Amino acid sequence: MGTIYNGAGGSGLAVIHQNNCCLGCMFAFETGFGDSRYPFISGACSHTVCRRCLDAKVEAERAGNPAASWKKDSIKCPICDIDNAFNMRFLIKNMALATLLGEIVHLIARQPDNGDDDHSNGGVDYPDEGTKRRRREE
Repeated sequence: MGTIYNGAGGSGLAVIHQNNCCLGCMFAFETGFGDSRYPFISGACSHTVCRRCLDAKVEAERAGNPAASWKKDSIKCPICDIDNAFNMRFLIKNMALATLLGEIVHLIARQPDNGDDDHSNGGVDYPDEGTKRRRREE
């Protein structure tokens, strides 16, 4: 019995989840609204980066300017440097991506063992090898 790990072309949800990370810092996005690595999307270039990368870009653009004199509302994209990519007063949450990644994590955790050592048990801990073998045969 196959699982969602080995979908079309050998790529599955685990691979999709691993490959969806912030292009600024290469860390995985977090899916809770208050998380520091929550994904935000640019209205100008459509790149998605985490809040930490946006904050780092603000600090880099402020360098040499006292915080009180820095009055810019928008910053360049950390990926492509397009001007005014992120409005820091009205950040756009990439809720579609966050929801999708949250669902992928949930599905991966529910996967039974498929016998593939690379994805041993899909997040399910079995008490013994007999139970693991029976689940694989179902």
